[in-house]
Amino acid sequence: MDESTIQVGLLLDTAQTHQKLADASLQRLESHTRGLDAVIRDAIARSITEELRTIRDETQHTLSAFVAVQRRVNRRLIALAAAVVAAAVLQVLLILLH
Repeated sequence: MDESTIQVGLLLDTAQTHQKLADASLQRLESHTRGLDAVIRDAIARSITEELRTIRDETQHTLSAFVAVQRRVNRRLIALAAAVVAAAVLQVLLILLH
């Protein structure tokens, strides 16, 4: 074997070693990426869940406020209706008395 053949053989061995190291590094990187993917998905799910809980709580608070307003309006409408009926009765009485 001549020296150039030996050098080419050594270069091929070095290239194969580097290829194996690169493959191993890629496999570790893929493994880490899958791990990060799971972590990120979990973080997103927790964030969305928290935001949805906040929206639910705010919606419940708003609904409670609307129910309270509706009750006040209903009481005022009843009072107004009673006043209208009382005024009508008074008018009828005044008409009957004259």
